[in-house]
Amino acid sequence: MSFTGLHIGSSGLSAAQRALETAGHNVANAQTKGYSRQRVESSTASPVNAHRGLLGPGATGQGVAIDAVSRAHDSLVSANVRDTAAQAESWGTRANFFGRAEQILGPLDNGTSTALSDFWNSWEALSQSPESATGRAQVLDAGRRVADSLNDAHSAVTTLRTDLGFSLAAKATEASDLAAEVALLNGSIKEARGAGNVPNDLLDRRDQAVTKLAGLTGAQTVIESDGDARVTINNMPIVDGVGADALTVTGTPPVLVWERTGDVVAAGGELGALAELVTTGSQDILDRLDAIAVELRDVVNTAHQAGFGLDGVDGRPFFAGTGADDIGRDAGLTNDTVAASASGAPADGNHAIAMGGLRSTPGTGGETVGEMINALQGFLGLESAHATSQRDLAELVVNDAWASLAEVSGVSIDEELTDMLRFQRAYDASARVITVIDQLLDRLINGTGATR
Repeated sequence: MSFTGLHIGSSGLSAAQRALETAGHNVANAQTKGYSRQRVESSTASPVNAHRGLLGPGATGQGVAIDAVSRAHDSLVSANVRDTAAQAESWGTRANFFGRAEQILGPLDNGTSTALSDFWNSWEALSQSPESATGRAQVLDAGRRVADSLNDAHSAVTTLRTDLGFSLAAKATEASDLAAEVALLNGSIKEARGAGNVPNDLLDRRDQAVTKLAGLTGAQTVIESDGDARVTINNMPIVDGVGADALTVTGTPPVLVWERTGDVVAAGGELGALAELVTTGSQDILDRLDAIAVELRDVVNTAHQAGFGLDGVDGRPFFAGTGADDIGRDAGLTNDTVAASASGAPADGNHAIAMGGLRSTPGTGGETVGEMINALQGFLGLESAHATSQRDLAELVVNDAWASLAEVSGVSIDEELTDMLRFQRAYDASARVITVIDQLLDRLINGTGATR
């Protein structure tokens, strides 16, 4: 009997205690998103070679050695989570934009379309009483309401575009902060490994940060041979070792650029969608509104200038302005100058009939003004439905990816509790080994050779 037995028992106590602590750490973080289950890896301690005549043939075991605390992790599954997160964020942003656009431009259908219909109807009503001051006032009021509805639509889309710009700037700052965090974690992880430690919790934090960064920017992450996470956006590094670049916005409308160089960032994810929508996406809607306003102005003005007011004068425009933001009734238009007459006679309402007939007159693009409004509504509806469908599909995919990651890295409370009972028994058994060895040594040291 020797003191080696005490060392063996002590190694068992240490291993069981470390395993219990690790299981407790798992249980405490069972609901922590992104936490990876940890396990104590152990192996047989190096044995001591025997000396014949002293310890007998063979080798004497030295108990158990703790090799590491491993982290349940699959890099391929984690990469899939990042890729699917970028798609889900991109389509979610587009669905939100077109949903809001459809809401704020909904009055085009019930507002502008109705106002336009009232405008044509007011001309037809005026044709029956071309000298009526009330009928002429109704034409002017209907024209004002059509122009106002286009002004309001343009203003609403411009406000939405401004909101997109604010979101773009805020998300660019968030992405820059995440990149700085990943770079800092790269340094901390390298330092911990240099000291012989296994930085599992730091690795989890870095994985969470790069996943969020992927959702924001569509970034790709590669773990280098030295353990650093290198993060790139369209092959341009935003994190390289302990260095990080930053993103910012500039110009009107705002453009996403690299802060250091000023070059445009070809981002994906949420930022990529915002950058596209704040420029081409919203501009497309504004251009369509302007086209409607210009078509209305030109069709109505061309026809109105061919008619005569009560004063017998022709050649007057009805609308003024350059687009949906500033279209309005011409400043010189009054009740008396509304052109209802085709001949110049005050009682002639034939031109008012022609003005009402403009509702079915195609413009330069081959569509009536009403059809252009309906086309814009249809475009928004289709884009919103498509983006929503793609978002829902992407969310299903990303949820499946998270579920796959949970199967690899997630914590099972039942499994951990079972392990805790097993480790507790191992701890008790090791303690019992120490007790038995202590009793034997006590008898050997204090009882051998004793006489009464």
